[in-house]
Amino acid sequence: MNRFLAATDRVDLHVHSDCSDGRDPPALLAGAAVAVLSICDHDTIRAYERLPAAPRPRILPGIEVSARLGEEEAHILGYFPAGFPTGFAEWVAGREEERRSRIRAGVSRLRNDGIPVRWSALDEEVGDAVPCRSHVARCLVKIGWPRNPERLYGGFLGRERFAPASLPTAEAIGAIRAAGGIPCWAHPPADALPRHGAALVREGLLGIEAHTPAVRGEHRAAALAFAAEHRLLVSGGTDFHGGKHRRVGWYRVSVGDISRELLPAAWLAPSAAESEISR
Repeated sequence: MNRFLAATDRVDLHVHSDCSDGRDPPALLAGAAVAVLSICDHDTIRAYERLPAAPRPRILPGIEVSARLGEEEAHILGYFPAGFPTGFAEWVAGREEERRSRIRAGVSRLRNDGIPVRWSALDEEVGDAVPCRSHVARCLVKIGWPRNPERLYGGFLGRERFAPASLPTAEAIGAIRAAGGIPCWAHPPADALPRHGAALVREGLLGIEAHTPAVRGEHRAAALAFAAEHRLLVSGGTDFHGGKHRRVGWYRVSVGDISRELLPAAWLAPSAAESEISR
């Protein structure tokens, strides 16, 4: 492994493992053909207990925290270049429990509406992971309910049954920062950026995920302009959940696309300005 990363080295700072709703175990992800990998599972950091001793890519510890943004839900990525601090796992355990309660309450509403999701089937689908709506969707597909993801998530798995996270974004951002992390807004929806972006910055948001498949074209240009206006860091990744047709890093994001501050300084060659100061 080279000491310093090159600007052209591929990175993926947003992938999911089977510790939440990804398909692949952390050990498999840790063999990905990228230079830097961040496993950002939903409301859990269990994946980091299951990584091999010497993963092939450099590992940037991360998490994707679900939070309430008005009547909607926002996902806040937390990156920890210095690693997770002591005590952070205890805060995350609370997020896991809240997610578990929300998912089970949603399944209860499905069952009350006559949709036959068996608890045993859900438990089998989830295993020892932190439950997500994706697990419920897989259960529905197995019993023959609509296979179209839009019909599943907009209908059966919508907000009337599965409530958004109760944690306010200000608390999610504050907790990440208090633990030494860098909070970034994951795949910001195009309509939410102008409505909520400034408020999130006031709450302490430090970055935005602009280089990702869900943020393209004019939407990406707007996200990058917003980042520049508010001096936010820029992140990027695939939001990879597994599958046969794509792989970690399939959507090209390079070291040069993201902000240096997201990565440990030891991985990076000094910039020209830093070299001048050190003389």
